[in-house]
Amino acid sequence: MALAEIPGEWASGSGAMKILNAPHLGSTAIAAPSATSEYMLTGSARRMAVRHARRHVRGADAVYALKAAREGKQETSWLNPHEAYEAGLKAFIVRILDSTVSAEFLNRWKRWRKRVALWVR
Repeated sequence: MALAEIPGEWASGSGAMKILNAPHLGSTAIAAPSATSEYMLTGSARRMAVRHARRHVRGADAVYALKAAREGKQETSWLNPHEAYEAGLKAFIVRILDSTVSAEFLNRWKRWRKRVALWVR
């Protein structure tokens, strides 16, 4: 796994991206995404990069995040979907991928995707 090769860089990079995304977390009764889901999204940079290269931006990323959250069975699941959490998760994805509100995150994330891609080719 690529992240195992660069644990210090991963820790500092994911922490910095979490700080940049803090303003985009849901403000409802339940935080969306959860810290676990946000961490998973940051770690899935290569998977999401493939989608971005194919121009299936926001929608496909939201579907991937929702599928991962449901399969994780923490805040939502296939049998017991939590509609408010899922709506917050989708809104978070849209906000962090919007260059007009998340330019600094997107620039860092693009550099991160390129860095991780070097390890997994």
